[in-house]
Amino acid sequence: MRNVGPSPIPYKIPLGSTPRGLKEFEGRTGPIPRELSISEIEELENLFIAAVTRIKKAGFDGIEIHGAHGYLLANFLSPLSNQRTDKYGGSLENRLTLALNLIHKSREAVGRDFIIGFRISGDEHLPGGLSLEDTLQIVSLLEDAGIDYIHLSSGTMESWKYTFPDEDGALTPEAEAVKKEVNIPVICPNFHDPKKAVQAMRAGNVDIVSLSRGLLADPQWPNKVRDGRIDEIQRCLLCNWCLQTLFQGFHTRCATNPNVGRERFIPEYFPPSRKGSGRPI
Repeated sequence: MRNVGPSPIPYKIPLGSTPRGLKEFEGRTGPIPRELSISEIEELENLFIAAVTRIKKAGFDGIEIHGAHGYLLANFLSPLSNQRTDKYGGSLENRLTLALNLIHKSREAVGRDFIIGFRISGDEHLPGGLSLEDTLQIVSLLEDAGIDYIHLSSGTMESWKYTFPDEDGALTPEAEAVKKEVNIPVICPNFHDPKKAVQAMRAGNVDIVSLSRGLLADPQWPNKVRDGRIDEIQRCLLCNWCLQTLFQGFHTRCATNPNVGRERFIPEYFPPSRKGSGRPI
């Protein structure tokens, strides 16, 4: 199946742009995507709303619209990857059309009490790409459209080292800038040291801290922080072995936590079935 996008512009991963452990991707150029037609974009919007409706019926409390670090919606937001001349491209407002349509139509379908968040890269760190100044304009418009929170990311496919930074709390400056523009909660990832996370929250730079690699290394990270057992946390090495194994076609593995990918065989995560029920206890 041929890749699709807002414009027929392939990604190009320059030297020095990747995080630790993923240097083999440097120098690669992706396939030229086929430009989506307006009717196809409208169909995607309708399919998205149908999915949101199913999610609410399934009993979930909300959704997060992913418009960060190189995903399709992020490509529409970025002036580097979106060079359309119709209503879905060109000016910042036009590049935001798809995102706003998803928010408005989702809100109409699921109501005001259903949580709708939006994830966005604070800065793509690319010449001609989405800048922090662009993002600050966008988040204000997203808030006006009725989203409930901003979940920050950074970088994109061509600047991966900002998406998976080596420095703990590296996204704090971008989060701080976004926090000054909106009155809704701002979620920030890439905190591995709980003390740095608390410091950023007390300074008013972020409202919520999100975890990813840190939870792979130690699923009990939040519980240990809550219980004051910070010294017992099994820390993420920031080696990105979890990503390397995934790109190699295997299930995710972790250099720190040998149980990652083997949870099916651990009773704590998959308890034995209750006799006669066919379901886990």
